[in-house]
Amino acid sequence: MDFEKLAETLVSLVGGAGNISNLTHCATRLRFTLKDESKAQEEQIKKTKGVLGVAKSGGQFQIIIGQRVPEAYKAIEKHLGGAVGGADEEGPKEKKKISEVIFDFVASIFTPILPAIIGAGLIKSFLSLAVLLGMDAEGSTYLFINVLGDAPLYFLPLLLAVTCSKKLNTNTFLNVALAGALVHPNYTALLTDAFNIHFSSVFGIPVTLATYSSTVIPVILMSISLKYIDGFLDKVIPKIVKFFFKPVLTLLIAGLLTFIVLGPIGFVVGVGISTALNTLSTHVGWLVPVIIGGVFPLMVTTGMHYGIVPFMLQSIAAVGYEQICCPGNLPSNIAQGAASLAVGFRTKKSELKQLALTSGVTALLGTTEPALFGVTLRYKKVLSCVMIGGAVGGLYAGITGVKCFSFCSPGLLALVAFIGPDGFTNIINACISMVIAFIVTFAGEILGKGAAVQLESDEIYSPVNGTIASVFPTKHAIGLLSDDGVEVLIHVGIDTVQLEGKHYDVKVETGQKVKKGDLLLVCDRAAIEKEGYKTVTPMIISNTADFSDVEMITGGKVKKGTPVLKVR
Repeated sequence: MDFEKLAETLVSLVGGAGNISNLTHCATRLRFTLKDESKAQEEQIKKTKGVLGVAKSGGQFQIIIGQRVPEAYKAIEKHLGGAVGGADEEGPKEKKKISEVIFDFVASIFTPILPAIIGAGLIKSFLSLAVLLGMDAEGSTYLFINVLGDAPLYFLPLLLAVTCSKKLNTNTFLNVALAGALVHPNYTALLTDAFNIHFSSVFGIPVTLATYSSTVIPVILMSISLKYIDGFLDKVIPKIVKFFFKPVLTLLIAGLLTFIVLGPIGFVVGVGISTALNTLSTHVGWLVPVIIGGVFPLMVTTGMHYGIVPFMLQSIAAVGYEQICCPGNLPSNIAQGAASLAVGFRTKKSELKQLALTSGVTALLGTTEPALFGVTLRYKKVLSCVMIGGAVGGLYAGITGVKCFSFCSPGLLALVAFIGPDGFTNIINACISMVIAFIVTFAGEILGKGAAVQLESDEIYSPVNGTIASVFPTKHAIGLLSDDGVEVLIHVGIDTVQLEGKHYDVKVETGQKVKKGDLLLVCDRAAIEKEGYKTVTPMIISNTADFSDVEMITGGKVKKGTPVLKVR
């Protein structure tokens, strides 16, 4: 792939360098913040080679590239000369909804730190597995590796301080210094028990002592307050002394405000929300994974899945596991992979086959966006199969109380995150939920979409102009390939393969050209039904994946020549 050419094309199609105010990327998407989103040529971007799709969420214009998105990002940075956005700041900015602002902010501050959080979480999970297999949990090897696994989550406020400062355009080092105060050893020494609230005072003002390591909301509130405090001081402090007094006053005001007001509020809110969500999972254990398993593809499409991240991290920090997202997200990801693989196995289009098979494997490993935007969103039936498979797998995960013990992108590579301190029961149930999701999704998609007719005549006629692709040796089924490329399978009766051709008289042969209305076969309905078989006859479009939709347009009684299905 020529990423330099791709970068040039994309910058032009989003309205030029001057229309880009910010650009980041996650595992699979380029995330543009555009000054005027109407300038972006969405349809042309979708048709660009190397682009899997486009999504608009949280005030961001997102272009789905896939796993090679870092290369595309670097090429765009190079094309822009190292600067994101042009100098032209003129023109009205589009007013964003509050929900868009929140999702944009959450995505912007969490996306850059996810590699560290996911990596550390999986280190902890592998250590849990190692202990179950006999590793000494008191040995120096365990302790050193455990430090690597603990550090990113423990110092999460510092990581968020960096990303918040970039998003809010404040001084990164002041932000990190204030976040460092929240986890400073002298402050943590004042705490007797983690997550129990105690009190002290500063200048006689009561201070609520709370644990801020691994927390999310306190540092976000602190960072927002710093922006306004810094802006206010910048206006009122004379320039001649600003260099000396502004940082001093900023640290004092923002620091005391954080310890006295914002930190305790953020701590209580964060713990309260994660506790409420886990309580819901405890008392209605089947509900949350079912919902997440069913709607997660839609959440990814809109970017809403980032809104769950703070609560997942808060829950892991508070109780050591989370049941908010991953138990439902795991079967959803597997369902996404199953559907994409089913499309790949069945489609005759070489480009779609390659994309579907590759992205299907990637989805099974935990990264679903290439499969979602490149394959399953194209077809309503496929997406519905993904949602059903994810929900059914999530139901099993909910009933059995599956927990996730570290933050991860759930899939085959991250299964160790489901190994808990009490043995292998949890991961076994997680694996069963995956198998259920895969089977339900794959079985629902593999046959294709169609319609069934209860026969009132012994004659079966061709529904299309085309060629006889196959005649089953047992004579009960015929495959046709229409002149328009539609593969039609007509299966006369249910389980009638066991009749081994009795009561069927085929009037055509493989390779024969037929027209709509030509007689294909004659069956003896009365004899078939007398032997205990139903004569309901499914007509299936076996290459459903090659079309955007297969719709049943006629119900009730139909006569010879009446259209039943519409393929487009």
